Amino acid sequence: MATGDNSHLAMEECSTPDFGPLMLKDMYESYMTGHLCDFSVKVEGKTYRIHKIVLASCSDYFKAVFSHDMLESRQEYVELKGLTEKGVHPLIKYAYTGSVVLTLDNIQEVICAATFLQMTTAIDLCIEYLKKKMTFDNAEELLGIGEILSIPTLKVHYREYILENFIQFSETDSFLNLDPDTLIDYLLDDHLRTTTELQLLKAALRWYEHDPKARESKAFDVLDKIRYVVDGWPAIEYAMKNEPFRSNRKCREILKFCTEYMVNATKRYTYYDHRTRVRFESKTLVQFGGVTRFDMYEDSEMPPDDFGDHCGWERNHFYHTDLKHWFPLGCVRVMEAMSHLTVTEVNDCSILCGGYVYDMDEDLASRSATRQVRMFTPSHLSIWDLESMKHERAQHAAVCLQGNIYVIGGKDNKQPLASVEKHECDEGVWYYVKPLPKPLYDHAAAVAEGKIYVTGGVEVTPTNKMWCFDPSLNKWHKKASLLQARAGHGMVSLNGVLYVCGGYKEVGFDSPNTDSSLDSVESYSLQTRQWTSLAPMPISAFHVGIVVLNEKILVAGGETEGGELIPNIQQYDPQQNRWTQYGRLERQLKGLGLCAVTVKFAKKGPGDDYVKAFTETEAASNVCMVDAGHIEDSDDTDDSEFFLI
Repeated sequence: MATGDNSHLAMEECSTPDFGPLMLKDMYESYMTGHLCDFSVKVEGKTYRIHKIVLASCSDYFKAVFSHDMLESRQEYVELKGLTEKGVHPLIKYAYTGSVVLTLDNIQEVICAATFLQMTTAIDLCIEYLKKKMTFDNAEELLGIGEILSIPTLKVHYREYILENFIQFSETDSFLNLDPDTLIDYLLDDHLRTTTELQLLKAALRWYEHDPKARESKAFDVLDKIRYVVDGWPAIEYAMKNEPFRSNRKCREILKFCTEYMVNATKRYTYYDHRTRVRFESKTLVQFGGVTRFDMYEDSEMPPDDFGDHCGWERNHFYHTDLKHWFPLGCVRVMEAMSHLTVTEVNDCSILCGGYVYDMDEDLASRSATRQVRMFTPSHLSIWDLESMKHERAQHAAVCLQGNIYVIGGKDNKQPLASVEKHECDEGVWYYVKPLPKPLYDHAAAVAEGKIYVTGGVEVTPTNKMWCFDPSLNKWHKKASLLQARAGHGMVSLNGVLYVCGGYKEVGFDSPNTDSSLDSVESYSLQTRQWTSLAPMPISAFHVGIVVLNEKILVAGGETEGGELIPNIQQYDPQQNRWTQYGRLERQLKGLGLCAVTVKFAKKGPGDDYVKAFTETEAASNVCMVDAGHIEDSDDTDDSEFFLI
């Protein structure tokens, strides 16, 4: 035999397309003609000739009958007593075709038969049919069927259906007859869909007016669950004109709280309860500023600068998690160009501290560190100036601990800093606390177990030190060192573990050596007090944005090998120790401010009129602190199918 190339003899599995459906079609034709049928099913005097193998393949009941030494297996038929022809006949067809004809007239009998015959997939199909057919008009009837047949998922679905279509539900008699506790439960839920809180207020007042005498004692408990301040003055002013707010003392307390919240705008980050929370079920990413390249800038005639071909960006965006796309951040989509600021989440507001502010003139683009502190409120898409820090700083770190903001180290316009400032949120003032042992910049900080942890950064060169600040003692203590000296990295705290990602390991001429970009990742367990190496990032990067979202760590943008800016958002799953691509920034950025807060958006259509009214009302109230002319000059228009509201 020849011993040449035998690759042509290799085995290869070949298959006929749609073989399964073709077989089922042929079997169904055999059933319809009675060809090769080997068993009978009797129900209500009607006999169906079937194939054992077909029924056994989709019914655990028939599989047991035909597989075990049961009396029925030795007979030529089985009689299904207690079931109906209306329920069994559709299931016999389902066994051959995978489809079943359902109506609201036969659904109960089909489910009863499918349950008895243990046809799980058919039961699931019936339940999905009931969910699809459920309306506010027939819900009581279908829920009754679910109660009889022990289908608890129908109740869960109906609640979700109500929350998704709450305004429509509020126009039904069922809504008017709700008991107070059920209505309160709905109004507290972040999944409740509404364009405005004013719509919910009007619905709640209709409910109250349906039986005001009986509901007077519960009026406060219900109306307190409306999030008036998220709408601003329109909802508050409407409430002021209506009962029971005019005569009920406790209800007037709601309006007093709302008025104080609106008037004391710069204190909004100190409030956090159901009254002030944006009504949306999840947080999303918000980006502020960053460093971009001149050749990507909107203005093609940007002046040169003295720190390379990069410049601060003045655009701010939010990330739509479903569309995987960035959209301008409402009326604060444009500010002055900034980078290397810190963004700290406090009670679902964002506190922006320090950073570099970029100054553009005809001859030069320059930057300078700032003392500026601002608050972004996602409920009103507004920016407010807060009390400035005592010292200008950039490339610093900031955290929120026990309701206070700490800014740590960094650089001013001359030198690295060791100073640490604390902002008493309730009092709105800054003062110095114990400084770092040494001046430090491009470090990272996170909070865990009531203490502040600071890792890495540049002293003279990047360090691997970790410091821990105990606010009760006003002291810094040295902890276990990083496995890798690094600076310009990101750090977060998640479930009692510190995670450190990326950075750079060398400096030259007072700036990072771009060829020393790191992809390494390590974690520190507060329980074992040890560092552990983890899976590296797919792309090395420093001066990144980093945040925790849905128990995952997101690392956005940064600068990588050779000085290239990247737009990638890299996602780390601590449970699987695995990196994936989460998305992309609007453009290549480093030194960006990044946070995760609750931003509400809605489809075009129902929300349009409200968006217009809301914008006009808030502008009249001086809530939006961004120059309107600057916004009008922006080319960054929002032509998406979604609006922020």
